[in-house]
Amino acid sequence: MDDEVLLYVDQCRPHFGPGFVEQFADIGIHQRPLIANATHFQQPVDQNVGNSIKAWMDSFYYDWVLDVEEKYDAGETTKKVGIKEKRAKIFKFAQDAFNKLKNHPRLIEKSWTNFGVELPWDGSEDDKDSTVVL
Repeated sequence: MDDEVLLYVDQCRPHFGPGFVEQFADIGIHQRPLIANATHFQQPVDQNVGNSIKAWMDSFYYDWVLDVEEKYDAGETTKKVGIKEKRAKIFKFAQDAFNKLKNHPRLIEKSWTNFGVELPWDGSEDDKDSTVVL
């Protein structure tokens, strides 16, 4: 294998089982563990793009709920929304959020750049990481 691959993994015990790390290293895949009990702070997609998607979905959902409630209170409808319609709307909100993300491709790229993925896997340039964790 010509290319080396760096794989960030959480601290799940099987990821570091006997021979597991070595077998991956033999084929050019090097594991780098995330800090234990802090993966939610370190997962680049969740902390960057994922937050945007979740915020957009929340916004779409709350706008829809308010609209439904206003129509119900005004007597424009006599029934509340059922689970089937709610489920369909949630899928629509996810689709809308991903479509919105297409207009911001740098969010995906920056989430990995800010995480330090582009740094050498041996840690020799870790001091160049510009990520600030508060």
